[in-house]
Parts: sequence; structure tokens; C-alpha cells
Amino acid sequence: MRKEEKDNLKLMLQALIVGLIAGAVVGLFRFGIEKTSAFWLYLFKEAHNNLVWFVAIVLGLAAVGIIAGYFVKQYPHVGGSGIPEVKLQLQGKLQLKWWQILWRKLIGGILVIGTGLFLGPEGPSLQLGSSIGQGVGEKLKQSKYNQRVLLATGAASGLSAAFGAPLSGALFVLEEIFHNFSPRVWMNSLVGAIAANFMVSYFFGLHHALGMPYDHSFPIYLYWHLVILGIILGLLGHLYKKGLFGLKKVYLKITWLPRWLHGLIPLTILIPIMYYWPLITGPGNRLILSLQKMLTQSGWALVGILAFYYVLRIAFSIISYDSGLPSGIFLPILTMGALIGATYGTLMVQLGLMPAHLVINLIIFSMAGYFAAIIRAPFTAIILITEMVGSLLHLMPLA
Repeated sequence: MRKEEKDNLKLMLQALIVGLIAGAVVGLFRFGIEKTSAFWLYLFKEAHNNLVWFVAIVLGLAAVGIIAGYFVKQYPHVGGSGIPEVKLQLQGKLQLKWWQILWRKLIGGILVIGTGLFLGPEGPSLQLGSSIGQGVGEKLKQSKYNQRVLLATGAASGLSAAFGAPLSGALFVLEEIFHNFSPRVWMNSLVGAIAANFMVSYFFGLHHALGMPYDHSFPIYLYWHLVILGIILGLLGHLYKKGLFGLKKVYLKITWLPRWLHGLIPLTILIPIMYYWPLITGPGNRLILSLQKMLTQSGWALVGILAFYYVLRIAFSIISYDSGLPSGIFLPILTMGALIGATYGTLMVQLGLMPAHLVINLIIFSMAGYFAAIIRAPFTAIILITEMVGSLLHLMPLA
């Protein structure tokens, strides 16, 4: 065997190690968020019976904002999703200490995302994975290029473990982060992503993250809906991005509160939302999976409720994310896309322009469309939704 082939196999073995470790860490991350979320839901449920619980809620949320904010103050690159940092690292424009990122992102992310803010675990999972890839590359004294490959592998592994979608994890790294097709990066990222998905599947079971059963393909004579829906998704996606950039400037003008404590603002606003509408809080997977049950209702009232949920989700998602807390927006974006599809679909049903059983199809299409409009990664969007929903019936209209 030639030396080059040996080196490639050696690197692939290291990618496998990165994937297994990343899967275990992100699995712990998801478990922590799940348990923390259940804890906050319990507190708010008890508050309905005894208002004294609000004292514990206020003190607890304040503690979360201060602790997570202090992590960001100590090491600013812990804030946000971490994806911009990973991009700069792969371009050789940024050097980070992987361990300083890893433990702060893990603890801060669990504390913040578990509260019920409209934030997701995917970006932080990607950065957790990339930190592990960087750490393995440094410990094994790999070359600079191979360290970048392992860092990219870790990023793919982290995203794969967060979504349970290994193909999407590897593809996202190429499409959105690496920006070119490198066989070496692709192969190692895929090995790591599959290993990470194996780890989380072992702990959480083999099931699709957004498994929504449906039995009807979308008929071609109704494809005109997809054109209209695509335009709506594009416009609303642009509005969301404008909101993200605009509110960030507003936060910077809030001088009476230090930047690292801006997380206290969305945590305060969260209290009435969590009290009155607990179903719609959190990253959004709970709300997405409940849409099918909601669609058994009918009438203009349902259209209004779904539209209200979307407006609330988009506004508070921007407020939550721009505060600078450790968090991601992928799952919140999919949630907003699902609400757009559900609102549009139920409206068309009310107007007699579409049968009710096809609304679930539009929810699936809209998740991918909204993701593609905002993240600008259409191939990842198509494969991601296919993996998360667990069906190929929607592939053609989705594309």
C-alpha cells in the first residue's frame, strides 16, 4: 500500500474517532436540553396553581442569563451559533482554543436553550463538533491541512448528531462552510457524520426527528401553489434576515445594560409567553409535531391562530438570537417555515383551492424552502428535510 493511501486511511480512522466523540458530546448536549426544558415546563405549570413559583422562575432565569452571559464575556466566540467562527477557522483567519469553546458552549447552550427561548441546538452542536475535531487534530499533531479536515469533520458530525441527519451534516459543511467540493473533506466528514449519528441513535433510539406520517403525493396539477408558496417563503425569509441585522443594531444602542447581559431581555419577555403558550416555546420541534393534530380542526380561526404563532415566533426568535446568547437558529427556522406552510395551506383549504389532506405536504415543503431562503443552502435543505421526515414522497415538489 502506498504512503498516501496509508495516510488517507489513518485520517479516516481519526475522522471516525472525531465522529464518535462528537456524537457522545452532542448526545449529552441534547439530553441536557431535554431535561432542562422539562424542568422549566414543570415550573411554569406549577405557577398556574401557585404564583409563588414565579419567584423561583424569575431568579432562575436571571441566573441563566448571568451565567451564560458571563461565559460570552469571558470568551466572546462562545456567543451565537458559532458557525461564522467555524467558517473563519477553516479559512485560516481565526485561531480559537478548542477547550475554552467546548465546555462553555456545552454548559451555556444547555442552560439557554433549555429555558424555552426560540433558539435551537444545531449551530452550537456544529461548533461543539468542530472543537472536538480541532482538539483531536492538535493532540495527534496533524498537518495544518489535515487539522482543517478534522475540524470540518467535527462540524459535520455535530450537525449530524443534532438533527439525526448524517448526509445533511456532511453536505452542509461542503455547501455552506467549505464552499468547494473536496473528496478528502467529503469522505472524512461523511465518516464522522455517520459515526456521530450512530452514537446519538444508540442513546436516543432510531426515529426521525420530524417524522410526520402522510400518504398522499402532491399532485402535479396543484404545483402552482408551490410557485406562490416559494415566493412567500423567499420574501418572509428576506424579512427575517433584515430583522436579524436590524435588531442587532438596536441591541448595541442599549448602553444602560452591558452587552454580555443582554440575554436578560429575551429571558424576561419569555415569562408571559411560557405562561400562556408553552406549546410554542423552545426550538420548535414540539410545535411542528403538534401541527398534524391541530390540522384536524378547521375554519378561519385556525388560519388566524397559525398566523399569530408565526408572527410571535419570528419576532421573538430575532429578539432571542440577537441577544448574543449561545444558541442556534436552524430548528427555529424550520418551525417558522412549517407555520408558513400550515397557514398558507389552511387558507387555501378555506378558499376551496386545495384538499385538506395536502396541507401536511406544504408544511414539509415550507420547512425546506424557508431554510434555503435564509441559510442559502438549497441542497442541504432538500436532503435535511428528507432525512428528518423520513420519506422520499415529497422529493420532487420539494426540489
